Amino acid sequence: MFLISCEKTTVGPEIMGPEPEPLFVLEKDSISEGALLGIRIGKTASEVYYAAQMTLSEHENNHLYIVRPGFSAVEEVRDLIPLYNSLYFDQVPGSSKGIQVYFENDRIQSIWTNDGKKLKEWPTSPFHRTRIKVGDPTHSIYTNLEKLSKVGTYSKFFERLTLSDKNVNRAFDPSISQASEWYFMIPLLEEQFKIYHLSFEEGVLMKIKWELMGKYMPEVIDGH
Repeated sequence: MFLISCEKTTVGPEIMGPEPEPLFVLEKDSISEGALLGIRIGKTASEVYYAAQMTLSEHENNHLYIVRPGFSAVEEVRDLIPLYNSLYFDQVPGSSKGIQVYFENDRIQSIWTNDGKKLKEWPTSPFHRTRIKVGDPTHSIYTNLEKLSKVGTYSKFFERLTLSDKNVNRAFDPSISQASEWYFMIPLLEEQFKIYHLSFEEGVLMKIKWELMGKYMPEVIDGH
């Protein structure tokens, strides 16, 4: 069972409130040869990425989710941040004070803590001049993050950095070739959407699995 909305992605952590209605897998299937949505089995990660770009652009969707472990040093994400829709960083294990940074139009759109507190900047302490803040260009924030990672008070927040929401309107990131799975969502009807899981082995697409998600079983299932 999934609890994923098919509406436009909301920037920020999940808002507390009434429990969302559960969504169910209404139908599912997979292929291990041929092609689906213009994405062909046996292609390399870079070839699959460009095909996924075309498919997602048709649906005005720039989100491609990458399933992989986080990075363990801020230096590892130096050139990658502008290629993603968000950046999470926190200590290991995770904490309520971990930071979620969301991007839009190549700038920081919002900053949240894991426990749902919205921030204008981070760190919030007036004693530190080095910080990231809403409105900063994505290509410029690495410098401040790198400095903060060396400050004892904040270094623990950089034990794990997560880049999982790839912006497909940006260039290919070769590091996603090492991931075993990508996935994306395409809305169909008002309360239905499909999730497409792309499975890789050694950077080559081996399988595509899709699941139709909804609140109820429709009389006619769209043939996407």
